[in-house]
Amino acid sequence: SSTRSQLDLLEQLTSSSSADT
Repeated sequence: SSTRSQLDLLEQLTSSSSADT
């Protein structure tokens, strides 16, 4: 479960970075 949360967080971060463009 913990890993899932981490992955979700990473995905959100990446999404934010992409949108930052």
